Amino acid sequence: MQMIKKNMLWILLLLTLAASFYVSQQENTAENDDVIVLTRADTKQSNHGENSHIKQIQASPQILRPQLTDQPKNIFTVFITQAELNQKNLETPVEAPPANPFIFAGKLVDNGKIMVFLMNAEKNYSVVTGDILEEVWQVRSIVPPMMTIRYLPLKIDTQLPIGALS
Repeated sequence: MQMIKKNMLWILLLLTLAASFYVSQQENTAENDDVIVLTRADTKQSNHGENSHIKQIQASPQILRPQLTDQPKNIFTVFITQAELNQKNLETPVEAPPANPFIFAGKLVDNGKIMVFLMNAEKNYSVVTGDILEEVWQVRSIVPPMMTIRYLPLKIDTQLPIGALS
C-alpha cells in the first residue's frame, strides 16, 4: 500500500512537470502574435521600435473610458440648484383630490361577484371592479368591508366603507 502511494506521488509530479512545459510552450507562441494598443489622440506616443509586434491605433474618445483623475468626486452631488428647485415648487403646486362624491347605497353578491350601488346627488350607479364613473373615478377593488376608488387625474386612491360581506 505504501509503495502504491509513493509511485502515485511520482506520477503526479511528472504530470505537473508536463503541464508546466505545455503552458510555457503556449506562452512562447503567443509572443509572436501582434499586439494592438489603443491610444488617445491627446496623449504622447511612445516609441516601440524594439517591439515590432506592437501596433498602435488611435481610438476615438467615445471608445475609451474617461481618464482617471486624482480628484475625488462626490457621487451624491445634486445637479439642480436651490433656485431651480424653488422655482419648480412654485410652478407646480400640489393638487389635492376632490372629496369622494359617492354615497354607498347597497351591494349585491351574485355567485361570488359583488356589485355595489352608489349615489351621487341625482345619479345612481351600479358598479363592479374596473368600472369608470364620470370619466375621472375608477373602481379599483371591491373587497368588503371596503371599496377602493381611484381619482384618475392624480392617481390617488380613496376608500369607501361598504360593510361586511353578508
